[in-house]
Amino acid sequence: MWIIFALGASMLWGLTYTLSEKIYAKISIPTSLGISSVVSGLGILLFAWIMGLIGRDIATLAGSAKLSRMLIAETIALALAEISVGMAIATKNATLAGMVEISYPIFIGLFTYLIFRESHVNTSVYIGGLLIFTGVFVIYYFNR
Repeated sequence: MWIIFALGASMLWGLTYTLSEKIYAKISIPTSLGISSVVSGLGILLFAWIMGLIGRDIATLAGSAKLSRMLIAETIALALAEISVGMAIATKNATLAGMVEISYPIFIGLFTYLIFRESHVNTSVYIGGLLIFTGVFVIYYFNR
């Protein structure tokens, strides 16, 4: 089932990038992201409330300073990532920005190890990472 969710997310991110390229040509990245974030944030919080999750989750956060700090760090990283993607799309195009941005799994492995001392890396991950970085190099080199 995880593969269906992952592919669904990939398709939706592709749609988001495609629409963002056209939106950023007409309105600013901060305005677009701000509106999208407020609307999606409220919708997701409503969904959590309907599912009966919000009270329990807030209690968990209130009881764990470490978890609260991680959530704050994640929120800041997400905002900066969205702005970075927006800038990449606006200054080049959605296709190239997306092709390079897709290298993020390499950084997941790196940060998972650096922050949590956990490794999900094996030979196939090393080979895949090398192929991803090779692809990023090819895309950058031929589209400077």
